[in-house]
Amino acid sequence: VKITGEARFSHYKYSGDLSRDASGFGIGDRNNDATQLRTRLWISGQVNDRWKYVGMLENTKDLHTNDRETQVDFRRAWVEGSIGVVNVTAGRFNPIYMYGTLFDADADGLQLNYSNSNFSVDIFGLRPEGSNRYFRGLQGFGAMPANWDGEQNYTVLGTNMNYAFNDKFNAKFAYYNVDGSKYGEMDADIF
Repeated sequence: VKITGEARFSHYKYSGDLSRDASGFGIGDRNNDATQLRTRLWISGQVNDRWKYVGMLENTKDLHTNDRETQVDFRRAWVEGSIGVVNVTAGRFNPIYMYGTLFDADADGLQLNYSNSNFSVDIFGLRPEGSNRYFRGLQGFGAMPANWDGEQNYTVLGTNMNYAFNDKFNAKFAYYNVDGSKYGEMDADIF
C-alpha cells in the first residue's frame, strides 16, 4: 500500500456580483476574499498483477472562520485494471474527457478503454456527483435542466475517440447522452 498526500492553499479576491448563473458557476454577491486550505490523502495498492485500488480522502478548511471544521470526506474510490486488451476503471473516479471542456467531474461509473500507439477509444456509463461545479456547467449547454439541484442521479452514457496523426496533431470525437427521463426531462445528446 502506498500513501501520498497533497495540500493546496488558495486565496481569491472577489469584487462585484458573481451570482450563480444558469450554468451553476459563481459564488454569490461577495466583495471580499476567500481563503482555503484543501488537504488530500491518496491510498493506493496492488490487488494483483493486473488490478489496483485507489482511494482519496479530502478535507477543506475555510480559513476565514475559526470554526472547527473536521469533516473528512471519502471522495473517490475505484479499481483499475485490464481484461485482455481492454482497460477497466470502476467506482467513483474523476474522468476528464475532451481536455475537460465538457466533462471534468467526480462520478460513479464504469469506463472501458482500448488504446494503441495512435488510437484510443473510451466507452463509459457514469452518474456524476451532483455538487461538482464542472458537471453543473452542462446546464449552460442545455444538457442539464436549469432546475437540477444535484440530487438527481442522471445517467451519462458516451464515448470518446482520439487519433494521433503525429506527436503534434490529433483529432478527437466525443458523444454524450444525458438521460433525464427519470425526472421528466428530455434526453440531451452532445457531440
